[in-house]
Amino acid sequence: MNSPVCEQLNLLLRQASYAPQGLRLAQLDGCEKIIKIIQPGSEYSFEFVRYQLTGYRPSKPDTDDQNIIGYDELITQINEYSYQLSGTMQIQLNSLERKFLTGPALAKKFHVSEKTISRWRSKGLVGRFLTFPDGKRRFAFSENIVDHFVEINRKKVNHASGFTKINLVTREAIITRLQQLAKEDPSSRWQSIKLVASEFNRSIESIRSILEAAIRKKLLTVDFETRAAKMPAELKREIYNSYEKGIAVADLCRKFDRSRSNIYHAIRLSQTEDLLAIDLRYIEAPEFADDKETEKLLNPEPALLTRHPKKAESPSKDAMGLDNKILEPDEEYFLFARYNYLKFLADQVRKTISLNNPSASDIAKARNYINQARKTREKIVETNLRLVMSVVRKHSHNNYELQEYISEGNMVLLNSVERFDFSKGNKFSTYATWALVKRFATLKAKLSRNYIPAGEEIGDVALNHRIATSQINAREAARKSLQKAMAQNLQQREQIIVQEHFGLIESSDSIHKPRSLAQIAEIVGLSKERVRQIEIFALKKLREVLTPEQFELLSGK
Repeated sequence: MNSPVCEQLNLLLRQASYAPQGLRLAQLDGCEKIIKIIQPGSEYSFEFVRYQLTGYRPSKPDTDDQNIIGYDELITQINEYSYQLSGTMQIQLNSLERKFLTGPALAKKFHVSEKTISRWRSKGLVGRFLTFPDGKRRFAFSENIVDHFVEINRKKVNHASGFTKINLVTREAIITRLQQLAKEDPSSRWQSIKLVASEFNRSIESIRSILEAAIRKKLLTVDFETRAAKMPAELKREIYNSYEKGIAVADLCRKFDRSRSNIYHAIRLSQTEDLLAIDLRYIEAPEFADDKETEKLLNPEPALLTRHPKKAESPSKDAMGLDNKILEPDEEYFLFARYNYLKFLADQVRKTISLNNPSASDIAKARNYINQARKTREKIVETNLRLVMSVVRKHSHNNYELQEYISEGNMVLLNSVERFDFSKGNKFSTYATWALVKRFATLKAKLSRNYIPAGEEIGDVALNHRIATSQINAREAARKSLQKAMAQNLQQREQIIVQEHFGLIESSDSIHKPRSLAQIAEIVGLSKERVRQIEIFALKKLREVLTPEQFELLSGK
């Protein structure tokens, strides 16, 4: 799951894609500036990152401890930020005063492979897309950032530059030696790789790659045992969680006394478990069977996803600060078709992933489809937030009710996006409005009886004697699955907010009654608005792992 800082950087990136080219260029320079000033082992606030990118600093500092990002994760995010932002631009190489080097040129300069250059990118070698004199766009790196990277990674660069390309004779000798060691002790894979790397004066990564290629091609008559297969599930998850927090694989090898391939295998197994837990149900459409149409869905014109929707006739901003913009019918249909097609593709790839030996490329492909689908869904949600507000205003009568209706309305909107059958040609606004009105009608009745909405249907079920015992048991089972999903996917404060709001906290003699956002704000020491924001972020996380039925129980529909 993405951290709050990552989510905010993604939003900042989307905003930057609409900015004039001069401002975007300044943000690209800001990416390089950040790389030069951050230090390994340190943590940085979102305010710091935003200031370096945009020059904006709010008058009131943000003290939220969730808005912190570690060094390794920040490098990854800035690398992606520069990659994505420069991809929206046509920057002529000749217009820049600084010297830039392409990946192949850099590989030639340091006598390394282009694959090594790609690995260096994840360590802080940030680049950008440029248009060269021949009219072709290439990814390149400024000489300044290259010099900085070499300065702080001199040992790594010198080590990589000291190797020459492995010829066929040497490769065969390495495989023969590995085969010999496998026969002597099949359980010594990691030690054997290190020994062979030392004997042939090669990097451990190179020997590991040769071994894995030999295994894939079935060149070994005796293979090494895979310790990852015997690894306890809790340990695999601990390794993966550490990896997600930005801890380097080399550090994980030392911490858990495992080989590099062992660590990566454990990570892939955990990633596969997470993929299997994601609900990828989709709405099919005729376009899915048409190669030309699917090509358009996967490779749309950039303007189709990034252009501003047309403005409504009402003022450009409403009372809540939301843009009064609506989607054209063809835009709406395209976004829903793209969203569901990406989920369809992710599901198809997911079905082919081996549960015992998952392929990194298959996992990456499925996650890429899911990430694209998530971004498409965010676009749909963003352009329909004004719809929620318009229905909320018709039902709420005071500030207290307003916050409650907004919270419920956002959940209804998220659920409606999942269930809307765009293939029938109906407008989403009609479907979502009906769902909102239906939910708000129930909510209004509950508020009038001093019941807190949404939580009543999950929480105090034992008080409703009209519900059959079997239904109570089903809800209790659903409650347990919700608790487990929250424990695995939410941070502690997010768990508290969701549990308190929806009455999911159990005491020894009764079920805890749901609390309002205002009451929860007092408990956690935050403003009611901040609690609402955290809840929305937490619900987005749960939306990824809960089935529609579970999410309906949570939303109280």
